[in-house]
Amino acid sequence: AFMNWPLNNSKVSKRYSSASKSVQFSSQEADVHAIAQGTVIYSKKLADGAYTMVVKHDNNYFSVYSNLIAASMSYGQYVGYGQKIATAKSSADGSRTIVFEIWKNKSRVNPMHWLKNG
Repeated sequence: AFMNWPLNNSKVSKRYSSASKSVQFSSQEADVHAIAQGTVIYSKKLADGAYTMVVKHDNNYFSVYSNLIAASMSYGQYVGYGQKIATAKSSADGSRTIVFEIWKNKSRVNPMHWLKNG
């Protein structure tokens, strides 16, 4: 594990499972950061009003950030390691929550294997 978590001072509020294939992070902080350098290949507001952003990294890895209230980056922009890319949406308890995934090619992998102290 070698990458920082996308949401600072966060806790895992939903663990990775074979059903969801994602991790949910919760924090009092709102800034979402890129886990590695790459290029934004998707940044859209979805029907539920939340944004989803996908960043393509080296060797056909992709990081997916969902449940965002605002996206700071748009399609085609380069992002650096640790750069702020979005703002996490508030949940009912007032904390900020994002759903996070890592993909290798067309398969989702457990993000906790890639993150520091995962």
